Amino acid sequence: LEALEGIAPHVGQVAFYSTVRAEPMSGSELDAAYWMENLRQPVRFAQTVEKLLKYDKSIFLEISPHPILTTSLTECFQEAKKEHVALPSLRRNEDELSSLMRTLATIYTQGYAIDWSKIYPESSYTLLPTYPWQHQRFWLDNDKTDTKAGKRQYTQLARPGEHPLLGTYRVQAASPGNYSWEQSISLEEIDYLKDYAFAGSRIFAESAYIEMALASSAQLWPTGTSRVEELQFHRALILFPEAVHTLQCTMTKVAPTHYTFQVFSQEQEKEHAPSPEAPWQLLASAIIRLQTQEAPSTIPATSPSMLEELQTMATHVLPAQQFYAQSRAHGLEYGPLFQGIGRIWKSEGQALADIHLSHALLDDIQRYRLHPVLLNLCFQTLFAAIEDSDAKHYLPIGARSCILLTEANPASIAWSYASLKTPTEQGGRSQLEGDVYLLDEQGRNVLTIKGLRLQRISPGMLQTLTPQGGEVHSCYELAWHPSSFQQETAQAPLQDGLWLVFAPAETAATLLPLLQTPTRQLILIEPASSDQRLSPNHLRTSLADREQAEQLLRSLCPPTSPPCRGILYAWGLLTPPAPNDGDEIATSEQGWLAEAQQTALPLLSLLQALLTRGWRDLPRLWGLTSQSQLPDQDSSAKGLVSSPLWGLLRTTMQEHPALHISGIDLPAHPSPQLWLRVAQTLLTNGP
Repeated sequence: LEALEGIAPHVGQVAFYSTVRAEPMSGSELDAAYWMENLRQPVRFAQTVEKLLKYDKSIFLEISPHPILTTSLTECFQEAKKEHVALPSLRRNEDELSSLMRTLATIYTQGYAIDWSKIYPESSYTLLPTYPWQHQRFWLDNDKTDTKAGKRQYTQLARPGEHPLLGTYRVQAASPGNYSWEQSISLEEIDYLKDYAFAGSRIFAESAYIEMALASSAQLWPTGTSRVEELQFHRALILFPEAVHTLQCTMTKVAPTHYTFQVFSQEQEKEHAPSPEAPWQLLASAIIRLQTQEAPSTIPATSPSMLEELQTMATHVLPAQQFYAQSRAHGLEYGPLFQGIGRIWKSEGQALADIHLSHALLDDIQRYRLHPVLLNLCFQTLFAAIEDSDAKHYLPIGARSCILLTEANPASIAWSYASLKTPTEQGGRSQLEGDVYLLDEQGRNVLTIKGLRLQRISPGMLQTLTPQGGEVHSCYELAWHPSSFQQETAQAPLQDGLWLVFAPAETAATLLPLLQTPTRQLILIEPASSDQRLSPNHLRTSLADREQAEQLLRSLCPPTSPPCRGILYAWGLLTPPAPNDGDEIATSEQGWLAEAQQTALPLLSLLQALLTRGWRDLPRLWGLTSQSQLPDQDSSAKGLVSSPLWGLLRTTMQEHPALHISGIDLPAHPSPQLWLRVAQTLLTNGP
């Protein structure tokens, strides 16, 4: 009582019901004695609510960090047989603004007047048509120009509390444990998207997919640590001024702590709703793994002294103006919002950059886990690590893993470090790979991206990305170029271990002796109508469907056996050579289709089984066909039955580059010397 003697209560302006006395009070009674009574007397919550229920359609709003009393309120409603509404102000592990706005919207739907001008001060009311035949459009006018200040504003049309790129997530009712997000984006709605272009075309920044993966994981597991793995950028999303793109992000559960992450897009015109038949394009995919404990940093702990050491070791310092000029020459155009690098300290295969975000982005940075522009500065640092002689046209195409190590304030991130690895050849195209890190002002590691892959893009491909006449021209022509056979140019020798050879008996008799070594186990699988195990390393099967292929891999590659290093698929050589011109066609159209299915469908089943095995390192895969290609204009492709098989190989090369698939097309009757070259290509892990 002595501590509360200074309290001077007065009459309140809002009606007050006390749960101490279960009656209304004016407020002047709330002196020290009342609060002492509040501590010592029981809480008369139910009696107080009962008196408030005399007001029809009352709304009970609980103002607290998390709803505790709403359940008790609902029980009071049921006891009194009254229909009322109990709402929370905030919820634990939910965005505060989103929770408040949802509650405010519910209050509005209950018939209470809301002063919307305090939430949207620059908005105005519009009278909507009252008859269905009044065809008028009413679109939100998103004015990006501040006429008073004379400068561009950084605003977005995402609803309050929503992630600007994800939107609101929904649990899929038919598939519990699976989630999806959907959001519409355009160049007018998200300003910074205008400042990233490639070959003259504005494209959706690849770094945004990493942010979407991190943000969606944080919404599902707000207190856990998630790891993004096997990230792939499948296609570039070109943003046209007149188009609106609907992004749909999905998270599909495959294990308790294992989800597949995918981002799709659907294009529509601004003034038209998207057609249900409009195609969805897969833009990016990854695997999300929930970490049970904090993952350790994958690089040694950095410090200001180490940052100074990296600067001292640098062979030269690259000013930002020079770096961005070089980037423009190589096809990458960064606008003002993406030009966040100050200086770059370069040494052989390494680059350290001091970075900062534009002031125009700072007001909105809290809506992101890590702003896509901030993540893009990592990519820029890796580009800077490339030697000038090699710095051609590159684009990021994926990453092996990405993890956010600490919840640092994005505004405190001040450094980006990149380490470049040895260039590789994948599918005949040059790729670069490196690791990048975001560091705070003290040099602490905030974000690690391992195995960020860059793909060299040819000038011809740059032209296909450039819009002409409002369309994107993406026509390709396959051309063959003669190349001398040089064994010493191979990447790496064929690894020892387990190899699966799918081949007819005649092909196996010629090829297997050329591949066999004491440290390499070759298992021969011949095509047959039924399964038969002739020996531990020799069997026959039909490989009729995916289930049979999965069973085959489980039996030949159990967890206790050495990993499968490679697969040679030569069932495409089953088909006899096509008849010469003038000969009688031996098979009908149905027979041709049956023979094509006999060679292509088993490979399809095998590929499906491989991609669902969950192996960390996928085996190398070669496919052999016969007479399916036209090396020059004077030759003729007679192996039409092998063409579907070749097409399947090429399609899988593009969709699943991790398999590292190569195709070898042979003439009808390969010579012994040609078989020797085929074996040498396999042994030296050729292209």
